[in-house]
Amino acid sequence: MQWGADSYLVKPFNLEQIVILVERLLSDHFLILFKEKERLDAEQRMMLASITSLITALEARDSYTRGHSEAVAALVTEMGIQMNAADEEIESLGMAGRLHDIGKIGVPDNILLKPDLLSDDEFAVFKRHPTIGASILGVISSIRPILPVILHHHEQFDGKGYPDGLKGDKIALWARMTAVADTYHALVSDRPYRRGKSPEKAMEVIEEVCGTQLCPECVAVFRGLPRKLLESHV
Repeated sequence: MQWGADSYLVKPFNLEQIVILVERLLSDHFLILFKEKERLDAEQRMMLASITSLITALEARDSYTRGHSEAVAALVTEMGIQMNAADEEIESLGMAGRLHDIGKIGVPDNILLKPDLLSDDEFAVFKRHPTIGASILGVISSIRPILPVILHHHEQFDGKGYPDGLKGDKIALWARMTAVADTYHALVSDRPYRRGKSPEKAMEVIEEVCGTQLCPECVAVFRGLPRKLLESHV
């Protein structure tokens, strides 16, 4: 094994030499950290630009997705606040909400934009969108903490969801939270094949599937969200 050195002192040495050397080493170290920060900042800018392009492409195909994703982001962010999550976690939850349906970019238009209910075969294709989304975003290292939301927001608490049939606490908490917000906004939204429900009716449905489709803990948090927030996303 070889050991490297950034500098050295020749004996005998004095305190002044040590101070000068330490200052220089710290300066060099700071420069390295600064360059690394610049690299990471550039990587993040590229990542955000790429994600923005993907979202723009998806929204151009399905106008519903934009309003839905923004609503889910707002709802799940407020859930995080109610649960006293750290600021960094709340920010990540918001990003997860905006990106949870990004995999729909890989669903054919004749299925994604179909004005009627999907057939079983069409729904099987549609159910691939969480896996597609995780595959698209999985190559971005800074996105990886929210990948469980992208991949598992359609898992159900009783294990009957997709794509992996996870059950209960095996589903990541953020994914369980997003599932509640996702379900609520889907229920109150108008779709070509049905009218949206009122906030009250939507909450009744959520209560009915609490413990089967949705996580009871997350439903309890959602139940406590401000009424104005729920009504603003109808």
